[in-house]
Amino acid sequence: MVMSGLIVLAFIAYHLAHFTFANRCALRSAEADPLGHIDVYSMMVTDSKIYFVSGFYVLGLFLLTLHLTHGSSSFFNHSD
Repeated sequence: MVMSGLIVLAFIAYHLAHFTFANRCALRSAEADPLGHIDVYSMMVTDSKIYFVSGFYVLGLFLLTLHLTHGSSSFFNHSD
């Protein structure tokens, strides 16, 4: 769980940096309309074509599911 927790933490940090904080930098400015709105759908389609990014998302979501399943089962499996 420690290793999967660290990978999940890295996944969350990457996801926030990739789709939240990256919108503020110059790399994403071309995808903004004149009002400054970002087209998230086209950003997802473009970035999902990169195999490394897609693989990291699949691994991250899989480990996030395992991590949350383990945590919820441990939470509800308490002994009196």
